[in-house]
Amino acid sequence: MDLITILLIVVSGVVLMTMATSVIVIGLDSISEARAELRYQIRESGPYLVGLGVVYLLNKLAHQLTTTLSGVIGVNITDTLVALEGGLVGQLQAALPMEAAVWYFSFAYVFGFAFVLVFPIVAYLLLPTQRYLKELLVAYMINYGAGTVFYTLFIAYGPRRALPSEVGQPMFEQFPEIMTLTAAINTSSNVFPSLHTSMAMTVLLFAWWTRDHYPHWLWISAVFVLSIVVSTMYLGIHWLIDVLAGMILAVASVYLARWFVSWAENRKVPKPHTSIETETQD
Repeated sequence: MDLITILLIVVSGVVLMTMATSVIVIGLDSISEARAELRYQIRESGPYLVGLGVVYLLNKLAHQLTTTLSGVIGVNITDTLVALEGGLVGQLQAALPMEAAVWYFSFAYVFGFAFVLVFPIVAYLLLPTQRYLKELLVAYMINYGAGTVFYTLFIAYGPRRALPSEVGQPMFEQFPEIMTLTAAINTSSNVFPSLHTSMAMTVLLFAWWTRDHYPHWLWISAVFVLSIVVSTMYLGIHWLIDVLAGMILAVASVYLARWFVSWAENRKVPKPHTSIETETQD
């Protein structure tokens, strides 16, 4: 199966999941009402949407360069991760040896992750305030940027590569075509920190802050995010240390994103006229 076919399957699945969740979380009436203001909302958040697109594109274009640079300056920390963590991931796989677990966590890792990133963009775009969407998009940018820096500075192979005799790679064994997709997106030495974890946890933090607007999204996102985090280890892709580092990155990215948007929005507020200016005008 070629890359285009795989992408079409994933995109189709994510679109269906987003549509179904929109009905549950947002509601058809709210969606219909929000459409009247959609043009304004897109214009308001447009620069941030474009910014995320540019950051993602630059990240993909610079992938080969950063990989080459990492080979020159990067520090290989794989042995350190093995020494600190040992066979924890192998124990997790042994505890859940069922084929159903492979299907579930593979679904969470591929479809669930893409869905979790896309749905809040749609949901927050339909809110009267665009503050949450702007903060989310900036947090995404920070995650991608930080990931590029870490992956350049640190070379780290996941458990399936570092401990092949103890840790399996069930997703790639069950669905070998997925390797085509993952190879096009990332490199096997880019595991510290786990961006799957950091991006997913970023979404969950925003789901908590927006629970008054979308209460159902909080528990839906919690189930998906927990599944994604566990899947990164169960599938032999990340260490627990990668996951913990990803959680720290998520908290930092959200904090910085909220600060940045607050700063940017305050700059847009027109300064009030001074009393002298008012008197002069009178």
